[in-house]
Amino acid sequence: MARWLVLGTAAVLLLAGLTVAQSDSSGSPSCKYTDDDGTTYDINVLRKMPRTGSTLESDNYKTVQYGGYDDATNQQLTDYDFYINVCGEINAEADDVASGAGMLQTEPGKNGSYIGGTIDNARLFSLRDGDLRYTYGPGQKSQSCVNSGSSDCEGRKTIIIFFCADVGYGTPTFADEISHLQYLFVWNTCAACPTDSELYKKCGPKPVEKCSFIGGNTGLSTGTILLIIFIVVFLFYLIVGILFNRFVAGKTGLEMIPNHNFWGTLFSAIKDGCMFMATCGKRAPVDRPVSYNVCAPLSPRRVACCISPHTSLSLRREQKIYSTGLEIDDDDSDIDDDAEEEKLYS
Repeated sequence: MARWLVLGTAAVLLLAGLTVAQSDSSGSPSCKYTDDDGTTYDINVLRKMPRTGSTLESDNYKTVQYGGYDDATNQQLTDYDFYINVCGEINAEADDVASGAGMLQTEPGKNGSYIGGTIDNARLFSLRDGDLRYTYGPGQKSQSCVNSGSSDCEGRKTIIIFFCADVGYGTPTFADEISHLQYLFVWNTCAACPTDSELYKKCGPKPVEKCSFIGGNTGLSTGTILLIIFIVVFLFYLIVGILFNRFVAGKTGLEMIPNHNFWGTLFSAIKDGCMFMATCGKRAPVDRPVSYNVCAPLSPRRVACCISPHTSLSLRREQKIYSTGLEIDDDDSDIDDDAEEEKLYS
């Protein structure tokens, strides 16, 4: 009886193990990971699916390693292009690429490529909370090492570090060649967030929340925010200016307004501009009567031009007296004075 009980328990455990294995083997199990706290991660959504006529450029992720210049050797370093796919092999039906490659390294302007990692034994894991890493299987060995006949030649290695970020699917970025033929990439993506998070559930090609330099998610437009900032700054300038002019400079009345001459000129210029636009740039009639305050400060010659024929004799008289500084008796009963006045205005 005990024997049959042991055999039955073993059979149940075996079936349970097969069930778990089957569930893990579906849909690229190497791209799923559950940590010790039970948090699950799944980056399968990042996989570029194969299609007919696929090419390296259009059907894979691409990043560039810029060689730059080596000051120590005074040499220009080589640039490299890296083509990456996760949870599946490189899509390049139209190109001559070996199957099973997960990362491909090419040199611009030259034929051929190097397999930087294979999808065999590729896995997703974490060294600490939120630090997801994806490693490929061993890639192509260094040709110079192979030619040397060494038995210690190792294949290229590729590591991708994922970070949870609201940037959509994102793209990988070359970070460093941490050692000879070992390449490190960084990838910010919503696919690296826990599968039970809202960000992962809404993960797609574009960010979940629209990023904005000004305004954020307040619902205010950029123009509205700039207007609010302008009003606040202007009120601060006005209040501080008035207080300074009143209690420090000892000014009163309109002079307390900071730069009141400028503001008066500004509003006058705005009014003139509006009149100019309203009249299509036409001038006012030249025979329009001119007030005493406008003509008085002018020279005698300009006063004569300023006063129109329609201006009353008394006003013309006042303007002439003001501009010449003459003192004339205003007693009209004096004939000599009247003659002098007529001579003055003629």
